[in-house]
Amino acid sequence: MLDFMLDPGAMLRTFERNYLPVPAWPAVRTEVAKKVRYVTALPTGEDLDFNLRVLRSSGRIKMLPCIRYRQYAYPQSLSLNIRLQRSTVNSVIINHSDAEAGKLFNHFGFSARVASCALCSMAIFRDEYGKADFFLQEAFPARSDPREILELKGTLPIQERWKQAFFAGTLELFLEGEEAVNFLERAERIRPTGEGANNLGVATILRVRALEPRISFS
Repeated sequence: MLDFMLDPGAMLRTFERNYLPVPAWPAVRTEVAKKVRYVTALPTGEDLDFNLRVLRSSGRIKMLPCIRYRQYAYPQSLSLNIRLQRSTVNSVIINHSDAEAGKLFNHFGFSARVASCALCSMAIFRDEYGKADFFLQEAFPARSDPREILELKGTLPIQERWKQAFFAGTLELFLEGEEAVNFLERAERIRPTGEGANNLGVATILRVRALEPRISFS
């Protein structure tokens, strides 16, 4: 398994936080890079694919807290093509099984419920919505305390009720369910976040579009 030089969650959570892809270029020894190799066939997202495969191999990763390069976005940048980004992340995530990701979370000391959150997110990106709902139920059992913070010293020190509302709303968003806005509004009331506001905005637009025919008819 990997011997991280920083908090292992900093990279491991890439499995979960794929709903908002962000460039992360780790410093990796040459021999590790040669072993893992880049998948050059991907039109974009090769960094995400590389990072996830490094997580499953042996090596040491060190995140540098200082700026070493600058990245600029242009109108023609591939990273601005949301549909392409989603399809690329889907093709990357689909290569990593639930069992493999679950073992990594367990190895680094994350609870089963935290791992289930990650597996829920992965399933959403693989368009496996039934499986995503299953992991959602595992992550937030009926008798759990919604105010509990499972990761007080982790990368997501947020009350479980926020995570439950966010993940439920995100799943409903992909299912085009009517409850997506309600769940995501609840998450924003608990704790405003960039990803929560983003998903709420998308859900609100979809709701308005769904109502437009009725408004026109009236």
